[in-house]
Amino acid sequence: MHMSPVATPPLPPAAVDVNVAANGLDTAAAAAAAAGLAAAATGAATTLTRTTTIRLYQPTVHSTRGEALGALVGASLTVVGDTVYTFAGFDQYTDELYHSLHRLALGGDFSWQRVVYLKGRPPGKRNDHSTTYWPAQNKLVIFGGSSEDDGVSFNNVALLDLATMTWEHPATQGKAPEPRSRHAATIHDNHLYISGGLAQDGTLLSTLHILNLTNWTWMDPIAFVARSQHVLVVHDGRLFLFGGMYEDLTRSNQLSYMDLMDGAMTHVHIQSTHAPPLHAQRFVQICGNRLVLLVTPSITDKGASGLWTLNLDRMQWRCHAQHLLGGHENFTWHGFAMQEHDHLLYLFGTCDDDDELADQYYGKVLPLDLHEFGIFCPQPPTLSRDLLTRVASFSASSSSSSSSPSSNSLDHHLILIPNDKDDAHVVLPQWLVLVRCPQWSYEGLHVPMSFPAATIHAFAHYLYHDNLPLSLSVYALAPLLVLAHEQALERLQVLCLEALWPALHIDTVSLIYQAACLACVPSLQHHTLQFIFDHFGPVSHSATFRQLPPSCLLSLLSAMPRDAALIYEPNC
Repeated sequence: MHMSPVATPPLPPAAVDVNVAANGLDTAAAAAAAAGLAAAATGAATTLTRTTTIRLYQPTVHSTRGEALGALVGASLTVVGDTVYTFAGFDQYTDELYHSLHRLALGGDFSWQRVVYLKGRPPGKRNDHSTTYWPAQNKLVIFGGSSEDDGVSFNNVALLDLATMTWEHPATQGKAPEPRSRHAATIHDNHLYISGGLAQDGTLLSTLHILNLTNWTWMDPIAFVARSQHVLVVHDGRLFLFGGMYEDLTRSNQLSYMDLMDGAMTHVHIQSTHAPPLHAQRFVQICGNRLVLLVTPSITDKGASGLWTLNLDRMQWRCHAQHLLGGHENFTWHGFAMQEHDHLLYLFGTCDDDDELADQYYGKVLPLDLHEFGIFCPQPPTLSRDLLTRVASFSASSSSSSSSPSSNSLDHHLILIPNDKDDAHVVLPQWLVLVRCPQWSYEGLHVPMSFPAATIHAFAHYLYHDNLPLSLSVYALAPLLVLAHEQALERLQVLCLEALWPALHIDTVSLIYQAACLACVPSLQHHTLQFIFDHFGPVSHSATFRQLPPSCLLSLLSAMPRDAALIYEPNC
């Protein structure tokens, strides 16, 4: 028996080896996890009450307002905070070239506004250029692009100061790059990186150019990768080049990177059944340690759409959603905007059924939340380093032990402190944290004894290693998510979410749903609810479902689709 019409796609394997009771329900572990969540819920009753208005995630297309941008192509879209900026481009129907600047406020009525009051001389009219945000100076950096004259491109740099809305044209030193268009650009550590693109005669360029933004000096060019319409990002001290077009105009899934310390180059071709298709329209941005790749329908494949990530640490592809735009087949998507390391992206396009607005390429916007597809952006690991550098300033004590810290300044003790005397008889390692970390404003981190022992062990492992244990039961992981939320440990919470997302199972999904409610994670709530509705009969007979508190059951009922129906299936 399942709940129609909600459907759940196949789940990819988990990055962490999450044990999901392969030989049947682990009754003792389930009881311990349920008890831990029940204890946590005692202090979160008001939070759970607020979650009774959960609605399943449904991406919604919005109509943009304000000034019409027309059939603008070859423009740059750059997200800065809650604003999207478009610059230059040309009209596909009139061939008119622009150097105008527009902005769209996100989260409101999605109204386009032309920025008229600008100081200084604007850059020349162009298209297929790059616009990169320079966060250290709050400026947009524009480079290259095709000009109004046939066969003529730019190689100059222009800046827009977003604080004063003033155009700047710095004079550079050194050998400037060859004029180009359809190249890639990124900024890291006050350096502008320019890679590839098309020369004025249409030749595919392979050089990498680096501009020091503090003294405006171009470094000597470096032989890199011949590519156009690709993406350039920096992660973990390496400059990555991904995708784009070869000289024969075929698409690439190849990944190349350069070590920014020693200049060593590596070229990787990842053969994977989980890799995205090459024949559809693709948009790419970096989020944490992953490249996010959004596929939209193209002329050659009007049914293709989906969301993929490439883990730059493990060099692994993962498909998070296929047929992502299945409910929007009558739309054509022309533009994409996403800020680096953000979880929101925006597609711009037109509705094919609306003849009056068919030439308004930015007349519709579709926001997508990456969290709703299990894509999160973990913070880099710092906790172990902070513990080692700060712990010598603090002493450790225990309510049940008279042991004292070692005289070695690098030794430290993690001491478990029971919340009340009734818990003192529980046999557990005598540790948890009495040290100061940047996230905490107090010396003692008190963890309730009501959490399962495996959760306490996993928490201590995280404090030492900045990561989860390689193998962890769902019954330990779900309470750990709640514990991470209670202690405001954002990285730990993200690691738990990434491990729990693909670990849904009939016997444990209700436990994960309860943890998502307690930890206030709407995306995991939506994800588990979809699974519950799709397998409602078996899930409703599970022990963890029947142990859900009334507040969670009310939230579940409030999210149930109005047109849902129970369908009996003998094999369920």
